[in-house]
Amino acid sequence: MPVKRRLKAYGAPYEPGSQRIKYHDASETQDIWKNLDKIRKSFPEYCDIELKNSCLFIELPNTITIDDVRFCIKALHVYISSEKLQFIETTQHDVYSSFIFLKNFNILDCCLVLSVIFAFRNKQLLVPFNKEYFNIPEDIPLGGSIYLSRSSILRWNRKLFPKIDKLNTAAFKFTESDFSTLSYFKEIFIEFPSNCSLTYFVNGITKHFLNIKFGKCGKQIESRFTRSLLGFEKHLNMSLYELPFIVNAVGLFDMESLRECNKTVLESSKANILKYNDEMEQYNDPSKVSKPSVKENIDKVGLVTQQKGSNQYIGKNATSRFGELSSGARGTTSGPENRPGFMTQEEIKEHCIATIKAAKDFVREKSPYQILKLYVKCPRQNYADQVYQQLNDLRAQTNCNIVVLNLSNLHESTQWFASLDVSKYTKFSQHPHQSTVRVVSIGGVGEYILKALDLISRIMEG
Repeated sequence: MPVKRRLKAYGAPYEPGSQRIKYHDASETQDIWKNLDKIRKSFPEYCDIELKNSCLFIELPNTITIDDVRFCIKALHVYISSEKLQFIETTQHDVYSSFIFLKNFNILDCCLVLSVIFAFRNKQLLVPFNKEYFNIPEDIPLGGSIYLSRSSILRWNRKLFPKIDKLNTAAFKFTESDFSTLSYFKEIFIEFPSNCSLTYFVNGITKHFLNIKFGKCGKQIESRFTRSLLGFEKHLNMSLYELPFIVNAVGLFDMESLRECNKTVLESSKANILKYNDEMEQYNDPSKVSKPSVKENIDKVGLVTQQKGSNQYIGKNATSRFGELSSGARGTTSGPENRPGFMTQEEIKEHCIATIKAAKDFVREKSPYQILKLYVKCPRQNYADQVYQQLNDLRAQTNCNIVVLNLSNLHESTQWFASLDVSKYTKFSQHPHQSTVRVVSIGGVGEYILKALDLISRIMEG
């Protein structure tokens, strides 16, 4: 049975449902020409008409190459006449400034220039050699400061309000600065984040510029802006150079004294790094013996020749009355393998296998269904790479979380190895240096951990 409509009281006024003007921009695109074409279709009556008294200025930073700016303006002159769009640069008393001047423009000119110039200025910081001026990537943030004449009014044009309300501007921000750095001009800050479609930026420019009432601009408006810009740069430089702690009005530091101070520090740091590198190579490879420096050879050559015969004699004949070699005999060599704490690769491997066997004893004492986490060691040389290559297979076969620790999380295994008893499986009580081994973390159910330990043991014993 169909649902009956609720009848209204007789004579009640008709109240239509509130119908909001919704705008679903299903054709978001980064193509500047498609976006301009959409504006032309939405506002055909304003696209070919110049905005009355319209003029704006865009200041350029000194970090941008002037030749690149000229090439960009030349590309824009194909679509906008050189009378409307001008690039002006000036120098006065070693103070350089440059800006872009756009006047008597329509809304399409404004959208094109602001999109291209803001994208060009921000691309110079990220991709300095990009010459595709009309290709605006989505990851480039658009925005910056523009200057209008002080008599301009930012107001809503009520005739355009229904159409403007349709435009979706997303995160576009159009803010007037409370304090302008240039006299006689009003500073407007445009902010538009990256990873937003260019469509919203063009919509935002259209929405705000069609509601601006530009004030009257004199014929010398560009020269007035030049004087204001140069005056601001002069005041900025003057206030900076007058600081008392600046040496010779060059910079905040005396670079010569700074170099002399840092030179000794850098040289000592370099010597320490080289010394540490040699020590690590000798520790990891006992076959490498550090060669004495040339200066040490020259200083000790006389001493070595004098003691050569006596050393050989003492090495062969210096025995005590009990028939043992004297403790002060010089015939022995003190290489890295005789250094206390040194371990060969075989000894390191034996110690790592002992950690696996001790870990197995720990797991067998627990329930096979208990969830555990433990750590074992693997020799860095020859075997750590094999564990890395077979890491995914080990995880798949054992259903355990197996991770090779790095320096940032190596500390979590310290307490485990301090409590692990490996004396039953190796005669070496000392632990190898952390640079010679890698720590493997294994987590999961007890019976699966035993399987993982067997597989890792096979890799090291194979």
